[in-house]
Amino acid sequence: MRSRYTDFPCRAPESSGLTAEGMGGFAVIRRRGAYLQERFRPQHVRPFIGIVLLLLSSFAAGESIRIATWNIEHLRAENGVGHVPRIDADYRALRKFSEALDADIVALQEVDGARAAARVFDASEYNFFFSRRDDVQRTGFAVRKTIHVVFDQDFIELALNGSVRRGVDIVVDIAGNRLRLLSVHLKSRCFNKPLNTDDRHCRMLKQQASTLENWIDSRTREGVPFIILGDFNRQFDDSRDDFYPDIDDGDPPPLALFRVTENRRSACLDGRFPIYIDHIVLDEQANAFLVPGSFRQLVITEQDYAAFRLSDHCPIAIDIDVMETGDSSARGQVDSLLDEISTMLRTTDEKLEKLKELIHSMKNE
Repeated sequence: MRSRYTDFPCRAPESSGLTAEGMGGFAVIRRRGAYLQERFRPQHVRPFIGIVLLLLSSFAAGESIRIATWNIEHLRAENGVGHVPRIDADYRALRKFSEALDADIVALQEVDGARAAARVFDASEYNFFFSRRDDVQRTGFAVRKTIHVVFDQDFIELALNGSVRRGVDIVVDIAGNRLRLLSVHLKSRCFNKPLNTDDRHCRMLKQQASTLENWIDSRTREGVPFIILGDFNRQFDDSRDDFYPDIDDGDPPPLALFRVTENRRSACLDGRFPIYIDHIVLDEQANAFLVPGSFRQLVITEQDYAAFRLSDHCPIAIDIDVMETGDSSARGQVDSLLDEISTMLRTTDEKLEKLKELIHSMKNE
């Protein structure tokens, strides 16, 4: 677990528009506190209001965790095997990236099980949950041992009768709240073509989209917050995409999905593939936990990739801040107080503007 103000160590170039700033200033509960966050910058806030807000934010802060996804390109447990044969130096370099990522939960793709994952993530700190399918390209999770995993299971239907990769479906308990997470690695080679294209890869991806939509619909009816994350092998920001609209169709109500990669450009490998195919998708309930501005990409540069056998995918991450179950009424009280302060400040601003106009008119008389 971490302070919600921790900087995320990334190395995105300035041209990418991504930065490594932390959550400086006064963090405000939920997005509707954005006005307060803007008004309460330290250089122009009244000290007593600043203290009150700090106390409110501290009181309402829940348990902050970092959730990430990373395709580690044919990661095997043994040296010198597989499509991307690695040596000890490569594994050490990957371990440094995982430490820099500093995630509490990582959805993994193309990892050959727990032994392979343990060469990148410290097995004394993480538990591993992987697909039971006998395949070197497995999906799964690395989860800090401080987080309780209620259950895990393979999402077998996503494999289309075993022809492609399964998903891994877990439920974690965070501060008394259940959160459902699904790690996916979908069919490749249909990155932006319409799903109805007469192409074998697109036909299979369309089937997976339908299967995934059924899972989303079931979770929506279930009422448990969920996040889907992984390698979708799909450029959702491409204007031709018809995958994402299919799964985010508002049916059944109150289904609404939020994608943190929307309208962002990837800086991975110096921007070689600028449109994301790795995504983190949250439902409305999970999105309420999202810490604004916390999305980050941990960049692997072309120079890094040339020096070590790392991965052709860069990890992406978000922070979520989950309130303890018993604090829901307290959250409501805090939100109400923040709204009252926001209204007070708006009224004060209006009166100050009128006062300035009056003084200005008196000077001109």
